[in-house]
Amino acid sequence: MRVVKALASLVVLAALMVQPTASLERDLELTVEVPEPRVWVEDRELHLSFHPVAEAHRYGVAVLVPNGWDVSEVLAEPIEVEPLGEGVVCSIGELLEYGGTHSFRGYRIALISIGAVRYQGLRAELVRKVRLVLKLKPASYVYPYEFPLVERWIERNVVNPWELESYRPVHMSVDYLIITREMFLQALQSFVNWKKSLGFKVKVATLEEIVRTQGGRDSAEKIRNYIRQLYWREAVKWVLLVGDADPDDVHREPRYLVDKPWEIPVRYAYNPDGVERFGIIEPPVSYTPTDMYYACLDGTWDKDRDGVYGESRRNSTENEVDWFPEVYVGRLCVRTVEELRDMLAKAVSYEKNAPKELTMLLIGCQTHEHEDTSRIAEYIAKFAPPDVRVIRIYERFGNLSHSNVVKTINKYDPQLISIGAHGNEYELGTRMRGGETILSIRDTLTLRGRGFIAFVYACASNAFDMLGIPYYFGEMLMKDPDGSAVAYIGATRTIWTGREWQQYEFWKEMFQEGNYFPGSALYNAKISMLVAGGSYDDEATRKNVFAMCLLGDPALMIRAGANPVSYLSLRLRAALEKAKITAETDADREIAKLIASSGKSLVDKILVGGPFSNRLAREHNPSWLQFKREDSSIVMVVKNRRFEFTPDMWSSRDYGIALVLRHKRGYLIMLEGITRYGTRAATLYLLNNIDVFLNTKAVVVEWVDVNGDHMVDANEVKEVWSIAIEG
Repeated sequence: MRVVKALASLVVLAALMVQPTASLERDLELTVEVPEPRVWVEDRELHLSFHPVAEAHRYGVAVLVPNGWDVSEVLAEPIEVEPLGEGVVCSIGELLEYGGTHSFRGYRIALISIGAVRYQGLRAELVRKVRLVLKLKPASYVYPYEFPLVERWIERNVVNPWELESYRPVHMSVDYLIITREMFLQALQSFVNWKKSLGFKVKVATLEEIVRTQGGRDSAEKIRNYIRQLYWREAVKWVLLVGDADPDDVHREPRYLVDKPWEIPVRYAYNPDGVERFGIIEPPVSYTPTDMYYACLDGTWDKDRDGVYGESRRNSTENEVDWFPEVYVGRLCVRTVEELRDMLAKAVSYEKNAPKELTMLLIGCQTHEHEDTSRIAEYIAKFAPPDVRVIRIYERFGNLSHSNVVKTINKYDPQLISIGAHGNEYELGTRMRGGETILSIRDTLTLRGRGFIAFVYACASNAFDMLGIPYYFGEMLMKDPDGSAVAYIGATRTIWTGREWQQYEFWKEMFQEGNYFPGSALYNAKISMLVAGGSYDDEATRKNVFAMCLLGDPALMIRAGANPVSYLSLRLRAALEKAKITAETDADREIAKLIASSGKSLVDKILVGGPFSNRLAREHNPSWLQFKREDSSIVMVVKNRRFEFTPDMWSSRDYGIALVLRHKRGYLIMLEGITRYGTRAATLYLLNNIDVFLNTKAVVVEWVDVNGDHMVDANEVKEVWSIAIEG
């Protein structure tokens, strides 16, 4: 049976990867503008940062590698500089550091770090514009799995988002995987039904079954191999681990002996950050527990096969960690059926009973002499939309006290909480010793409300693998049946100050990118942090990335208002924005119903997406409609009339076409753009101008991003040409 399943996985993999036919190498040339950094001088030493809340001394660049190609070499040349002054010293390193190519659910992303300071004698210069040349060699053509949250991250974070058009995502069948123990199966059923009612396609597997059927050196590797298999075969997106880590496995060297009926093991990554020199002893010494191992599925995390996982290249043949997630992982740390039922009931109630408006509580304090976490909290406050009520409790405001925090939570019932503080197994506070208590495990007796999603940047408040009193702080908040946390993001070990930008990136991902799921917001924040300049080799940075783990449903929906949430409707909205729908998807059928419900036409089929992204468009396009690549441009030709798109127009201007053709006894609607923005524009035009299409017709539209938000609004779309079509 194991051999059959392995062969099935290989068949799927072969179907998704096509060997290249090109034999020549090519260059990808990009001009990168380096933003204005924060610059200051201390003792004739120049300091600069390209991140608003952290010391990112180098400027990070992410490049989307064209599909069918891989990177063999990267070259960089400064083309615009400005003076910084004489006599200053800055240890920024080389102009170019190449961090390799990584796979993000099938999309190939090259990471590049630019040292923006150079010297002409004693005179320092700041490089403001760089020409990058990526030497490309032919590689396998990959069909990534469709996931709008991934595509949106890529679109916003790479310097060449137009290359998304070279990828053709495919839609698969399973959204949501639950891995649990047999003792919890019955208690999970109502939760499974709830997720299905929201549009998720759910699969449940037990560790007992996985251990019997999967290969692997230990139970953690068998779980990861099973998730990999489901990812390749079904394109699973979300993974919920239902079960606790066993404190008995915490020794000087970690072990993975599954001997408890409620146990789901955690992987320990080798991470010698030197925290022991401060008198902090955390067994297993030099290891950090992380569920990232189950999310980032490329490679084995043990390149040298010495049984030590997650080593940096200082301790192995190369960096063993895959930093880019294929799935988004959360965990429910439960040991009894009663604990599980309480957690699930609280999570379902959170999604069902949305408030009229979102309330967010920000808590900040002076954690060290020169560190005040309220500074980061103020950046987070700026991300929040105007309709989110923000409440601030800061030490520098004089309103930070344990009683005020508890009173504020009970009075205002915030759905979102962000805290920067010191922490341990039983409380959060303003100092490592002797400071003001912010929250403690005793507060679970008095906290009331719908529950909240908390991001807590504090040491060891989420050490769910260790024995607390009786559990650690984060677990106790989750286990509170009538309030406290419905999702908790915190550190499994001591973490380092000065690297709080994961917290910044999390709320930015949620509010600015519209990623209102804690699991995907957390893991996208991790890679945003690393792309922006975090080091893959710095053990302190690695620890901060490893340690921040999610307790709770990774796909818990954060919302406000009276309308019920439908995951299917979210997929539809995201798919429209990304214009990557095929005729067989649920989203297409929903759009067709939407148009048909107008009573103006009987829709037999609707195709959304141009021929570069939708094979059905290539099959059905009339001969007079063509899309051509010409050098760096793409041209849409309609009845010999040309509409040209150049890379500088990406996300600011585009063309699209809406066609309504006779098809069988009804109509075939085709909505195509040169890029996804043009397709979105054509779709909005059609939905707002149904009467125009009473007679079969083709309309070319132009979109110009008037308000500069890089989103297609209906009032920014205008008709530029139209023709009647016979038949």
